Amino acid sequence: MKDRKKIMNYAFFIGCNIPAHLNQYESSARAVLGRFNIDLTDIAQFNCCGYPMRNIDHEAFVLSSARNLALAAKKDLNIMSLCKCCYEIGRASGRERV
Repeated sequence: MKDRKKIMNYAFFIGCNIPAHLNQYESSARAVLGRFNIDLTDIAQFNCCGYPMRNIDHEAFVLSSARNLALAAKKDLNIMSLCKCCYEIGRASGRERV
């Protein structure tokens, strides 16, 4: 399988909870996706998805996620997130105006 061409590449957003509480989820996702020849690009500048701020400061909530979308777009990548909250917020903030 080593000589098979990578067929997809995603910006890999692991959020806050996964590295703090579920690091095995990240490592297993990387292993499985690697077997399917899917590249995952880590973007060091990613920040929190904004979920913790959702009921405190709506603008900060949306802009936090929008920044992550912009960082991935700058590299011409879609984002893959393992966290259901991060996924939904990223999806919603891509449609919302502040």
